[in-house]
Amino acid sequence: MMLHNKMLSIAAKEVGVKEPTGEDKYIKWYNSVYKTGFNMSTPWCCIFVSWVAAQAGVPTTIIKHFASCTQMTNWFSGQGLFKKYPAYTPKPGDLIMYDWDKSGDSDHVGFVESVNGKNVTTIEGNYSDSVKRRTVNLSTTTIRGFCLPDFPIGDINNDGKVTADDAMTVLNASVGKINLSAAQKKEADVNNDGKINASDALDILHKATGKVK
Repeated sequence: MMLHNKMLSIAAKEVGVKEPTGEDKYIKWYNSVYKTGFNMSTPWCCIFVSWVAAQAGVPTTIIKHFASCTQMTNWFSGQGLFKKYPAYTPKPGDLIMYDWDKSGDSDHVGFVESVNGKNVTTIEGNYSDSVKRRTVNLSTTTIRGFCLPDFPIGDINNDGKVTADDAMTVLNASVGKINLSAAQKKEADVNNDGKINASDALDILHKATGKVK
């Protein structure tokens, strides 16, 4: 399972968790890891995103953990990974950022689970004090934009990195020595030509060795 799919799967299993005590595990986890002293009434939407990413094994170089939506947005923006609709259409695994009061800061965050035309289905922590799945029109004015976790293309072995091992896996698959799952095939087809071949393996090797970004 690719990292973004694993992350969304974990988030989906949390749908229905709600205050006053269900959300405590997210806040307690954040306090334990980062030695913070947040009380159990702390707004927890961003903490929920951090918790899910951590449970999925997403490296903090891809999704850094924050308790503040604005700080999370600024971190992605600093890497050129914050985009707005309609110039950018979100995809599953992106983070949707809201600005309820139009102040220019991010007030709320959730996961993009799927996109259907101009509607996006999200999983959001601390929405009406619960983890909820909901559908939002992309033209909704309270959507500030989208943070784009930079999941590695070519990460066949699903460890958050692109390495020579990934290239070898693709090479072996291209000659029929091993079979890839559907998700792995999508990840391996870096040339987007509908085939898994030695050219894909070479491109992944070049990425692993820093010859291409």
